Order: sequence, then structure tokens, then C-alpha cells
Amino acid sequence: MKKTIIACYKMFTNKTTVCVIDGFKIIEGKDSTIDGMVDDIIELANKYEIETVNIKGSKKYSEKLKADLFEKGMSKYNKSFKVNLIK
Repeated sequence: MKKTIIACYKMFTNKTTVCVIDGFKIIEGKDSTIDGMVDDIIELANKYEIETVNIKGSKKYSEKLKADLFEKGMSKYNKSFKVNLIK
């Protein structure tokens, strides 16, 4: 299984955690904020050469986060980079 990033956040709170997982094992977890989550995801994706990010949270904000990821630097992974929105 390839490494992936999981980012889960809850409404009405500013704190979140971004995790790199490999199968069922957490490789690295990073405390983040809603405002810094895009930068933290990009940092971890570059560090571990990750091409898949899974985001769990409100649909509207998750879609914005997905767009921000591609705008801020994930486009360097070209079409192989994927962002999945988890319901």
C-alpha cells in the first residue's frame, strides 16, 4: 500500500491533525490549524513523496481545501496527484 495523508477537522475548532499513513501504521502526525493545514499537507507530501490526500470534514470547506492544495503547489505532481473528500 502506498503512503497517503489523512487530514480530519471539525467545525468550530481551529486545531486539527494531519497524518501520514502507510497501510494501518501512522508514519508521522503533525498538529496543525485550519489556516496552516494546506501548507502542512504540502510539506508532508513533499517529504514523503505522497500522491494521495484524504480529507474529512464539511463538504464546502473540503472542496475549498482541495482547490487550495492544487493552487499552492500540488500541481507539481501533475495528473497523478489525487485529493479524496471523505464523507
